[in-house]
Amino acid sequence: MKLFLKSLSHTIFSQLLVALIGLFILSFLSHKLSKEEIGLFLVIRRISTFCIPIFSLNLGLSLAKFSHNENFNSINNFSDSIKIILIFNFLLLLPIYYLSDNIQIYIFNSLNYNFEFYALIIFLLVNIFHNLVYNYFRGKQDYKLMNFINIIFGLSGIISLIFLILPINIGNNYVSYFYFLYSFILFSFDFLFIIKSLYFNNIIHNSKPKKTKINKIFLKYGISRIPSGLFIALIFTMPILINSNLESAASIGIVLSLCKIIQMLVFPFNVILVPEISKLVKNNHDIEINKYIQFSFEIIFSLLFLIGISLYFFIPELIIIAFGENYTSIISPLKIILPFIGIYLGYIILRGIIDGLYNKPYINIINSVSAGTLFLLIYFAKTSVYWIVISFGFSIVLLGINSILFLIYNTKVVFFNKNIICSILLNIVCFLIFYILSEINLNISIYNILILKFIIWSTILFLSILFYKYLNISWYKELTLKNIVS
Repeated sequence: MKLFLKSLSHTIFSQLLVALIGLFILSFLSHKLSKEEIGLFLVIRRISTFCIPIFSLNLGLSLAKFSHNENFNSINNFSDSIKIILIFNFLLLLPIYYLSDNIQIYIFNSLNYNFEFYALIIFLLVNIFHNLVYNYFRGKQDYKLMNFINIIFGLSGIISLIFLILPINIGNNYVSYFYFLYSFILFSFDFLFIIKSLYFNNIIHNSKPKKTKINKIFLKYGISRIPSGLFIALIFTMPILINSNLESAASIGIVLSLCKIIQMLVFPFNVILVPEISKLVKNNHDIEINKYIQFSFEIIFSLLFLIGISLYFFIPELIIIAFGENYTSIISPLKIILPFIGIYLGYIILRGIIDGLYNKPYINIINSVSAGTLFLLIYFAKTSVYWIVISFGFSIVLLGINSILFLIYNTKVVFFNKNIICSILLNIVCFLIFYILSEINLNISIYNILILKFIIWSTILFLSILFYKYLNISWYKELTLKNIVS
């Protein structure tokens, strides 16, 4: 657990840095570009995210699961993944090329975005390669290189932004140029790092990887989980695609992007838990696995719930400052979603445990239920931005609820213990305080309101930590400086 926490702290730092970079890019562009252009920017981002599990055959997850084995096996798995994906993508891109006009009309509702369409294809392919490189180091548990690769992803976006700020005549193609440049920079860095890593591995072992047959278990693990990746991508893409208006898509896209940024707070748990739990399963360490599950449950109902209600408290001011007055319409639905977003963040953690525990893709069922629910809710919501956002929020919360129920049913972990019940009660009290204070109208500047809220929030956070110390909750014991350093 101590080694896990050390790796986790570095991964949290890299994820937070990338999250802040992503928030900065989104905020900067929302002030620089029109609402229609922001809609275009977010549609490309969401479509590429949606397509990654399909175009990559989800082999990145296979690399994360199996690359902790011997060195040559991990290299073979990586090279096999590249070859299989190249062949598959070549076959997939042929019909896409011939049907490009129809696809453009479906995605953009217009044939005027030919340049943006090709930017989307390039950005998607580079993201697939980045996903493989990242998960190769993740599976090998080389977390330093993995985190550096992750930071490169964020910095590539910043470098692209800097180039486009320069006085270059690019006309109305700002969004497409951004993605072309982003793709070129990201691919260059990823290619250099993976070549360097494979080169030094060969020198250390004084030989080249032995040719072996393609690992069928490796392939089956990733491919069988394509539906899960597809369903989660649908959840984060459907709300945008259902709306033919790019301005409405921009508002909805901001909500989806914020949720993606927020999830980076806990994604490091998922990143490390898949190879960690896989290793424990291989060595039959059931007691240690149950300890991780209990640890995760207590984090969800204490810290993650507190994150959600804290965001509820700050969201009106943060939206106006970060994105401007044009996006105030999303504040009301966000205030309904955010108190419960801790359950969705819990799904991010628990998915790492479920994927590590089982070779069978049980996660497909969990994700399909949420995607199906969202489809039905959006069908009735029609084009109302408010109800589309609410429907999206309900579907992602359902992901967390079903993951919790699945692990309770399939493991021997006791869910309703003293720590979890006390954590739920404390968070209800905190939410009531934030709700009452949020309803008070103050005739002061938005920045003064933020400062006042921050003082109140800091006080409540300090008292909450004291309460968890008194409870002797598992994560507090494990996260003390003494444990981490030792």
